[in-house]
Order: sequence, then C-alpha cells, then structure tokens
Amino acid sequence: MKSKNRNSLIKKFLLIFTGLSAGVGIYHWIFFQMVNFFQPFWQTVVLRTPASLESPQLLPHLVRPLGMIAVAGFCLSLEWILVGTKKSAFAALTNWSDPSVKTDWFCFVVLSLMGLRSVFAALLSIGLTLGIQSLAGHYFHWNLISEFPIWGQLCILLMLNPFIFYCNHRIMHAWFWDIHKVHHSATSMTILTPHRNHPVDFIVVTVCNTVPAALLGCSFFSIAIYELLNGIYQSMVHSNAHWKSPWIDKFLLISPEAHRIHHSNNPEHFDKNFGVVVFWDWLFGTQLKPSDTEEPKEIGFHEDGLHNSGHPFLEMFQVLKMWFLRPKV
Repeated sequence: MKSKNRNSLIKKFLLIFTGLSAGVGIYHWIFFQMVNFFQPFWQTVVLRTPASLESPQLLPHLVRPLGMIAVAGFCLSLEWILVGTKKSAFAALTNWSDPSVKTDWFCFVVLSLMGLRSVFAALLSIGLTLGIQSLAGHYFHWNLISEFPIWGQLCILLMLNPFIFYCNHRIMHAWFWDIHKVHHSATSMTILTPHRNHPVDFIVVTVCNTVPAALLGCSFFSIAIYELLNGIYQSMVHSNAHWKSPWIDKFLLISPEAHRIHHSNNPEHFDKNFGVVVFWDWLFGTQLKPSDTEEPKEIGFHEDGLHNSGHPFLEMFQVLKMWFLRPKV
C-alpha cells in the first residue's frame, strides 16, 4: 500500500513538472512572438528611431525558468531520498486545500516561472529597478574581475554574495517586515518556499545587488553556476532534510534545522540565523545553533489573518497597503 501511494505521488509530480516545463515554454514563446511583433512599431512610431534593434532570443530567456523547474525537481527528489515520502514535501505540495501551499505554488509558477515578480517590481517601484540597473551598467560597469577565470569569479561570488544576502535579509526584517512576512507566513517548509517572496522583496534585492554586480562584471557562466548552487542550497535549507555533519552547521553553512529556527514563531528565535554561511551570523551576534535551543514547535507568522487566505494575488496588494499605512518608527 505504501509503495502504491509513493508511486502515485511520484507519477503526480512527474506530470506536474512535465506540464510546468511545457507550459512555461509555450507561455514564453507566445510572449516573445508578441515582443517581436510589436517591437518595430514601438521603435519606429513611438520612439521614432530606426527599427535596428535585434529581436530578443527565446532560448537564452528560457534558461532561468527551466533551470528553476530542474532545481525544484532535483531537490524534491533528493529530500525524498533523505527523509522518505512522509516527511518530504511530496504530500504537502499536493494538498491543494492548504492555503499556504496555494501561495507557494502561486509564487513559484506565476511570480518566478512566468517572470511576473520582476514585472510587478518594476511597476510598483515606478521603474526604479530598471533605472538602477541601467545606471549601474552605465556608471559602474568596471568589470573588476571579468578577466579572472570562471573558477576565480565563482570563488569571489561565493565569498561576497552571502554577505550581501545577509545584509538584504537584515534590511527586510528591520524595515520591510510586513512585506517579508509573506515568506515567513509559510506554515510548512517546502522546496518551493524560497520562491515565496513579495515583489517589493525583489526591489530591495535589486537595489542592493545591482552595483556590486556591475562592478565585478562576472561572466554568464560563473553567474549561472553560482545561481544553480544557490538555488539548490536555498531549496534544501527550506526542506525537511537533516544534515549529518555537525561541523557544517557550526563552521560553514546554515543548516535546514538552523533555518527552521529562523522561521519559528517562538519569540526566543526571532531575528536569528539570517545568513547562508555561519560566519556572518556569528560575527554580528545573530547565530543560534539548534543544539542551544529547543526545536521549533510551529513555524509561520499569520496572526494578522491576512496571509494564507487562499487568494495570494489579492494578498500581494493587501500586504503592500498594510506596509504603507503602518507607522514607520
């Protein structure tokens, strides 16, 4: 019986991820057809410039969303191997009646795979994200490490980006908590939880990351490798897996157990374990080892009744309204 249930879940997820891959491909193909159709009109009639720009290419654009699907599928399989069917996200992510799961899927499919998070971010920031990227590319395109070999660029990214991530995360908790609570409102940790972020989260990340990215001038391959590794790590740190090597948790990376403390609604666990690497939490006094505290009994902040309503698109704007109206201290 257990074997039948397990095989049923596996078949269900194979169908889901195959459907997602096909759906994402079709969606982006239609989008690019529309872009290619309207681009000459936009350039010649609206911008009044010669229609000389090259049309965007579909295949390079598909690398990111298809990569997200591949990472999610790989990490879901890895978690299942490590903890078994019962404790893995297999069953949780097919519980369509769970509002928290609905939000996970909405953020993964609509905001991440369809690319609408960056679109909403550009609209909500009145073009700030696009403007910053353009200005940084113009004034700070110094290419400091562009001549380094790929492995050298990757080493620098692995040292620098965790610090930027730590700073981003502290900023979100200090000044944008109502926004970041979308991520922390998850009532269970799943492989898709890393995608559970509000578009304003994306604005803050863009503001913090754009200038360093322009200064470094890393190659496409080094960035792709880093994003692949980071995507796998972020998925697994939100999983129910347990790491068997205590020295990793103590000296190298924040483990899934330590990150569950970060998501805990126990007041003793608030504002702990922000980072990816342990060093920054240790340095700034925000590290809390799983061995030094009790295991979180419950995760997720949803006491305001706003989150996990089953209407994630509407929640996105309600959260924004709450953040604007709340007095800033």
